[in-house]
Amino acid sequence: RSGRGSFTRMSGYAKMVALAQARFSCVGRNRSVILRIARVKGMRNYVEATREYLREVRGELRRVIWPDRKQLVRLTAVVLVSSALVSLFIWAFDQAVSALMNLLVGNGQ
Repeated sequence: RSGRGSFTRMSGYAKMVALAQARFSCVGRNRSVILRIARVKGMRNYVEATREYLREVRGELRRVIWPDRKQLVRLTAVVLVSSALVSLFIWAFDQAVSALMNLLVGNGQ
C-alpha cells in the first residue's frame, strides 16, 4: 500500500490481504483495526465494526493452544529466575558504578 486512498481502490482479495496484514501490524492500536474492518466491509457504524472485531478475536482465541499446568509452572519459574538474575546484574552494575564515582569524585563532602 502506498497511501491511505489506495486501500479503497484495491480488489476484494487485495483488501482481505491488506486487512489481515493490518490486524497483525496494529497490535495495541485496536481503533485503527476496527476502522479498517469497517472500511472493508462497508460498515458505517462503529458499534457493528467493534462487534465484528470482538467476534473475530474470540474466534482466534479459540484456536490458541494454551499451555498445560506443568508447562505453565515451568515457564513461570523460568521467568521468575530470569527476572531475579537480571535484577541482580543491574544491582551489581549500579553498585560498581557508584563505587567508581565515589572514588573519582569523592563522597561529596
